[in-house]
Amino acid sequence: MPFSLGTTSVWPIGQLFPQESEGIDSLFLLMRENPQRLAGKSWAAVMEIYLNSPELKAILSVLWLYYGLPPSKISGSTYAFPSLGFLSDGAYYPVGGSQAISDSFARYVEQHGGTVYKNTEVVQILQKGDSAYGVKIADGHEFTSRVVVSNASPSLTSGMLRDDERRLAFRSTTTELKPSISAFEVFLGLGRDLVGDLKMTDVQVFQEKSYNLDDSYQASLVGDVEACTVLVTFYDNIYRGYSPKGKNTVSIVVAQDYGVWQDLEGDYFLGNTTTYDKRKLDMTERLIARVEKSLLPGLADAVQVQKAFTPMSCVEVSGSDRGAIYGWECKPDTERPSRTTPIKGLYLSGAWTQPGAGEVGVMWSGLGCFKDIMKTW
Repeated sequence: MPFSLGTTSVWPIGQLFPQESEGIDSLFLLMRENPQRLAGKSWAAVMEIYLNSPELKAILSVLWLYYGLPPSKISGSTYAFPSLGFLSDGAYYPVGGSQAISDSFARYVEQHGGTVYKNTEVVQILQKGDSAYGVKIADGHEFTSRVVVSNASPSLTSGMLRDDERRLAFRSTTTELKPSISAFEVFLGLGRDLVGDLKMTDVQVFQEKSYNLDDSYQASLVGDVEACTVLVTFYDNIYRGYSPKGKNTVSIVVAQDYGVWQDLEGDYFLGNTTTYDKRKLDMTERLIARVEKSLLPGLADAVQVQKAFTPMSCVEVSGSDRGAIYGWECKPDTERPSRTTPIKGLYLSGAWTQPGAGEVGVMWSGLGCFKDIMKTW
């Protein structure tokens, strides 16, 4: 059966599955106190030890969309650490949106004498001998430094390096790894307070067509927006004043493989977007219709502004391999590359290195990168 998981109505989960309460308690105790036992196992294998109900396992795993792999494929530790916080303590969202976090970092840099260059492409990592000593940007200007930190994908980073044995050594650290899935996102500005009119109180709702999340994942791989997991976010329920008075901001997100769009790659990057635009519009309208039918009656008529973001968009704005939004896939046997590299003075930070993806993951990566740099300098 289809099911929806809202953020205000399902917890504590033990009330819905009283016969599983002992197993639920044991699972959460493991997640809190003995997380090393999750290493090397899938999240599905971890749940199998403690839980019996397929429905319960699916509900506890619906956050898979946040990490890019279903429970049978994702690392137990990757799923458990952030999910424990979500399910036990709730989540936080910055006033001003995610952009407010980036703006805060930029202000800090500028207040301490640094300069932030926006919309500026780095085309080369400058090297001398076995060391990196700066970068060159697209207009030819060079910036020298004691260290260079890249948060770009390994293929993009290696493409800026001199072609020698150190570049080959750098690339060899990721040859066995696979980029994560991408996403198709629809952002909607509604000309009325539809969410308030319908008395929606959730912040986010996850929708599934069945309790088999592997089927949902397979639907995401082929772009079946009628069958895949859908995440709907109501931003005006996060904090008052997110949208202008009497209006709403809503997003609809599905995981999606880059292969859904790969046949249009050549035309898209040559500027011929006719077929791409038609496919994007069709997928957008199908997602709006699905959410309208299942959750928000009157949605289509309320839409005043709409914008869609595809896996191809992700490649264009970030250079991410195959539009990956989580860096490398988070499988149990995935060992993310070190933040240090074979090139002296070149460090990595972000979703493609340790410890992992997500805003919190890449912040920890940045802190770890700073520690690695200070060990040397």
